[in-house]
Amino acid sequence: MKDGQSGTEIERLNDLMRSCLRSFLAFGVCESIGESTSASKTYSVLKGLVQSNERLRALVDAIQMEG
Repeated sequence: MKDGQSGTEIERLNDLMRSCLRSFLAFGVCESIGESTSASKTYSVLKGLVQSNERLRALVDAIQMEG
C-alpha cells in the first residue's frame, strides 16, 4: 500500500489479488499440472513463492475456507 491511495483503490487491488489467487488455485487442480512439464515446474516455483509470503498465504487460506 502506498501513501495517498484511497480505500477504494486498495479494495480494488485486494480484489485483483484474490482473483489472481483463485485462478492460481484452480490451475493447481488440473490433472496435467502433475506431469513433468515446464508448466508444472513453473507452477511449483510460483506455489513456493505464494506459500513463503505470509500475506499471500493468508489470502489463500481465506479463499480456501470460502469453499
